[in-house]
Amino acid sequence: MSKYALSIDMGATTAKCVIFKGNDIIGDFVVETKTMNSLVVNIKTRFVAKCIELDIKPKKLSFVALAVCGIIDPVTEKVIFSANLNIKDYDIKSEFQKEFEVKNVSVMNDAKAAVYGEWASAYKRKPNSMMMYTIGTGIGGGIILNKALILGDSSGLPSEPGHGGGFQTKYKCNCGLDGCLEAAASATAIELQINEVARKSTSELGNLYKELGRDLTIKDINPLFNNNNKEVKDIFIEALEPLAKQIAIIQHVLDAEIFVIGGGPSLLGEELVNIIKNHIDKYILNDFGKHLDVQISKTGFSSGTLGAFEFAKERFKY
Repeated sequence: MSKYALSIDMGATTAKCVIFKGNDIIGDFVVETKTMNSLVVNIKTRFVAKCIELDIKPKKLSFVALAVCGIIDPVTEKVIFSANLNIKDYDIKSEFQKEFEVKNVSVMNDAKAAVYGEWASAYKRKPNSMMMYTIGTGIGGGIILNKALILGDSSGLPSEPGHGGGFQTKYKCNCGLDGCLEAAASATAIELQINEVARKSTSELGNLYKELGRDLTIKDINPLFNNNNKEVKDIFIEALEPLAKQIAIIQHVLDAEIFVIGGGPSLLGEELVNIIKNHIDKYILNDFGKHLDVQISKTGFSSGTLGAFEFAKERFKY
């Protein structure tokens, strides 16, 4: 008998939903995450419609796997807090169990899901250790050690490399802490810096800003980045230095096989990695630096849904 599963990566603006038959993706859809009041119902409605299109029965689901942009309680699987979704102490697991009439629902942090997806799908579970950064609205992260996802032994909440540490002094973080690299190196922070420069620019960057008549995104400036536009490159060089400092410190302790960069800025490719590596060289001992491997994510924006699926698959013996 065929097995089916639904994996959902719930982000700040959309929920990316993927339907699996066995280990194969057979369908996908996207739902806007404007309000949590109707989100679960909206996902169920779209799921049922997709099942009709695929000629499968909605009640045949083995499990629902959720990757959520927020801090997740490792025991209850409640969302302790999600600034992006504007929810606190939210029992999202029970909501999905009720709406989808399925007992097996797994909830995990989206950054943990991303590293697990990258490790399990792109690297076929081969690396013994790996760390991944997801650079988007904020900066999340996760670690694989001894071929297992680090879930934490104290708070159970590790997934927040973007906060704390005093890695920069120029920008104040919304979390209230000083020196967060998220305030400088997240996609949101980088785009703020891009537009601040663009408004005053009289070169190509300023021309693009005037031409589009709106704030620029990282996707918009991709051609300028690839053409080595100095204004754009200088923004990234400054913004990514705090991230490089943290990678150097972590590598001195963890000695990971691979560091992976995911999220929107990863679309800029190898030159983004080169900027990060050039900074790391200033902060890392040579014996560690010469073995350091930094890669762009191979799973791209699918890492979250893949990771949530792979993690739940093992948990529920799918």
